[in-house]
Amino acid sequence: MRDWKEIPACFKRSPIFTDEIFGGVDQISQFPASPESTVRNFAENSFIIRRGDPSKVVRLLVGRAKIEGFDAISCRHRSRLITKDEIIGVNTVLSSHPFRFSVWTYTPSVFEIIDSLDFTEYLAARPSVCFRVLKRLSLDIDTTYNSFYNTIF
Repeated sequence: MRDWKEIPACFKRSPIFTDEIFGGVDQISQFPASPESTVRNFAENSFIIRRGDPSKVVRLLVGRAKIEGFDAISCRHRSRLITKDEIIGVNTVLSSHPFRFSVWTYTPSVFEIIDSLDFTEYLAARPSVCFRVLKRLSLDIDTTYNSFYNTIF
């Protein structure tokens, strides 16, 4: 049986990328009938998201950025680099909670930003895209369930 201290590792969410949800378009707004988005430039060491900010969906187009937060289960600070075309905030928007992590630029960067209401209305009007989002998020739930099951048995 595994040590209980190993359990928090199973809570790491795997990144969601544009092509998984929207088919690899250059910009989410180029997807047919896509949600309204804004493309913004950010200087090095700028915050895109601060812990506690209202939810929104963001995607790294150019540059390097980092996501970081405090893992309450393991009581440790965690961080990782964000990959180009990674979508951040989908789970936060769908749960209607503020962000529990921060995102900041490592180099000058360009992000695409979609308001939470625009994103949820877009998903509500397009069941096939909504289904792909839910299917993708379910992979994290399945991984967590399997980790718990393998820890207990």
